[in-house]
Amino acid sequence: MSLFQELKRRNVIRVGILYIVAAWVILQITDVGVSILELPSWTGKLVFLLVMLGFIPALLASWLYELTPEGLKRDHEVDHTQSITGKTGRKIDTLIAVFGLLAVSTIVLDRIVPQRATVVAPESSVSAKFGQQSATPAPDQKSVAVLAFVNMSDDEGQEFFSDGISEELLNVLAQIEGLRVAARTSSFQFKGANHDISEIANTLGVAHVLEGSVRKAGDRVRITAQLINAADGFHMWSETFDRELDDIFAIQDEIAGAVADQLQIHLGLSESNKDVADTQRPQIIEAANPAAYEAYLHGRQLINRRGKNNLEEAVGHLERSLRLDSEFAPAHAQLAIAITMLLSSSSTYGDLSLAEVVKRAGPHVERALALAPRLAESHAAQSLLLRMQGHYEEAIEFAETAVSINPSYVDAQNWRVNAMGPLGRHSDLVAGHAEIYRIDPRSVIGRVNYANTMMETGRKNEVSALTQELISEVPWAGHFILTRVLITVDGDIASGLRHGLQAHALEPTNQLGNSLIVSAFGWLELLTEARRVSDSVAFDAAYASRDYTVAAEIARHELEEDSENLELVLKLAAALSREGGHDIEVMTLYEQSLKKQAPRPWLFDYIYVSAMPMARVASLWQATGEVAGASEMIDHIEADLRERERAGFNTGYDYVVSAMLAAMQGDSPAAATFLDNAVDRGWREPGVFDEPLFAPFVDSNEFRTVAARLESILAAERAKTLKLICDDNPIPNAWMPSPTTCAML
Repeated sequence: MSLFQELKRRNVIRVGILYIVAAWVILQITDVGVSILELPSWTGKLVFLLVMLGFIPALLASWLYELTPEGLKRDHEVDHTQSITGKTGRKIDTLIAVFGLLAVSTIVLDRIVPQRATVVAPESSVSAKFGQQSATPAPDQKSVAVLAFVNMSDDEGQEFFSDGISEELLNVLAQIEGLRVAARTSSFQFKGANHDISEIANTLGVAHVLEGSVRKAGDRVRITAQLINAADGFHMWSETFDRELDDIFAIQDEIAGAVADQLQIHLGLSESNKDVADTQRPQIIEAANPAAYEAYLHGRQLINRRGKNNLEEAVGHLERSLRLDSEFAPAHAQLAIAITMLLSSSSTYGDLSLAEVVKRAGPHVERALALAPRLAESHAAQSLLLRMQGHYEEAIEFAETAVSINPSYVDAQNWRVNAMGPLGRHSDLVAGHAEIYRIDPRSVIGRVNYANTMMETGRKNEVSALTQELISEVPWAGHFILTRVLITVDGDIASGLRHGLQAHALEPTNQLGNSLIVSAFGWLELLTEARRVSDSVAFDAAYASRDYTVAAEIARHELEEDSENLELVLKLAAALSREGGHDIEVMTLYEQSLKKQAPRPWLFDYIYVSAMPMARVASLWQATGEVAGASEMIDHIEADLRERERAGFNTGYDYVVSAMLAAMQGDSPAAATFLDNAVDRGWREPGVFDEPLFAPFVDSNEFRTVAARLESILAAERAKTLKLICDDNPIPNAWMPSPTTCAML
């Protein structure tokens, strides 16, 4: 018998075909399973390797062994006259046909069924190891990154000076038309690290790198700078400046000018272009003396670090800078920014009233714009202050001017984008946060805002990767994002609090993070814990605990001290609305707010940009016979919901607003269904049933069913939370639960 005939008799060929077809189907199932179950990317590679390794053993087994009625036997032990290999072969043929049909079906479905488009996040350098080469497009030759200059001074405390010099150069170069400059945060990520220039350039997507060092001793400074072509490591230009500290501005001008000249020469720009660049080259604004400049650099470095303590210290340095030089425009602008960031609000870091912020920051903004109308920071400061006052269109205009002057000014881009949400420009907000992440993937606040947007538009896989990255680099930010995802999207309160408490231990003054923690405690009726986290979020604790009388008292007291603060007005109106019996006052508060927003009809809450305040207004107008006004407001709300849907938003708040609209139409089943959908999407606030709009329906079967479901979920989360904080407290050195709370276990 020939070898081929023997292979056929022993079913070796059939087993080989079956193995290949079955392996192909298994690999397809693995590919789908890895995506759906969010398994590690190496899972598919492991399955492929195991399949490959099993092929030869499968063939050998079919050659050496035969399946008999008594079990598996060696081939030479079987009487060939009694062999059932033919019957076994027919069974194998059937399996081949089945797996072949599965394979063909998979191929056909893949060709005829349309695939949902996948939004791919901008590639971040942080997702790859330094030095790892990826198939990225060649960088624009008209691009440069300014690395943080090394502090060579004997005093490590002079690092603010070397950082400041680097940032000044970056800002000047960023204003040269046609030259793309990597953003500060991304460039400064390599500070103190030893990486090859080509790796850095590849990570930042630039063709050139400017690096250097600063040595400051007494009244003298030595600055060494060199411009490097990243492709071949060629030093296009280098120079050392050894001067008196009074010459620091001239040195920076010389460095910026030399870099611009070298790039023009090597990029082959025409002489006419060069002449234009020379005449329009941005100039560094000089302080009257080195001490004023140093104080300014110190203050700006602290602003970049954010946080209440850093900002308060920054104010001190910048005020000193202005005492030494009252005409130094950059110090005026940065002081206005620092003061505005100390506002007491959900998006800032301090405890100042809006009235105090406007009083203190306003004059510095005006002075900065008068002294330096082409200074990007002057326009950015005005943008930030206007946004805090609720003047969103004007805020966007000033931010756009700042970015047009300095395209690498990511803070200004961020303030511009954040002003879009309250205007209902949700698609622009999503695109804006993605763009900021693309141009500055190392910005902490940029990544936090981008993660929030991805979270609310259902891109949880990307959020997961980004939060793990943040936890390893900026732990409080990573824990904060996970807190929001778990509590507001997944509705997993206990897991969210584990991360929220860790974020609180690392950044106890983060008002938005504290608000999430106390709200979660309040929803779970752990009132003692809700009130102990932070006094700055006492309103949130009372509101979440459904103690609307206390919440209204807190908001009213804060509003007496800060009467222009629109956020406080909306908080008071919300508390009074749910408390009931205050329709006239609630309507007055909302109508006053609408006048301030005129001609825009938008009234959004400040944390989730939800149209719930607008729905309350429409309901009150409807109840008082203002039918036309109510109808117009409903049209605006429906338009906003459509825009949010187009932008990809799909949150519990969207469904709650839809439920409020259904309630206004008297459609109890639809309202209950929308609320049930909200619960599906992580909604966990039981106080929603206290909305006056739902009062006629709360005793209906539909509403009772949803309320009971939410109550059951919260009971389970309460049990898990008590176990977490009492038995497995993640921050025992920073915070401990009350003994009375743990007595509930």
